[in-house]
Amino acid sequence: MRRPVLWPQAAGQALRSWYVAVFQLPVLPELAWRTFLARRYEHLTGRSISDNGARGLALYRANWYRHQTLPAHCLVPVQVIVPRRDPFLSPNLVDGLEDWVTQLKISEVDAGHWWPAEDGEALARMLRNWIADFGERQ
Repeated sequence: MRRPVLWPQAAGQALRSWYVAVFQLPVLPELAWRTFLARRYEHLTGRSISDNGARGLALYRANWYRHQTLPAHCLVPVQVIVPRRDPFLSPNLVDGLEDWVTQLKISEVDAGHWWPAEDGEALARMLRNWIADFGERQ
């Protein structure tokens, strides 16, 4: 929010992330997962998630914004994998990240939001290559 040039991207991401605010409500999100969202997700993806959707709400709640002081820079190596066809996360979220992360690698994949679960082997391969490349630079 300190860089007005990124405000349009922040607004676009807020529109994509409307569901995160809904997940902060008590009881209703769990009820929705257990009554119809899990079945819909399983139908669309062909994967069984049992009660993981309802339990995953705890992650959204734990990561909800809380006022805190952010560090000036991230000093550890970071790789961000950007699925270009993700309907929930804009690929533009990485814009300006290099201002905060000193050792940053951004990798794009032609995939959607659930790519890590759908193609775990490709994700593992990408991470192994990144670790090997990083080791060679040290």
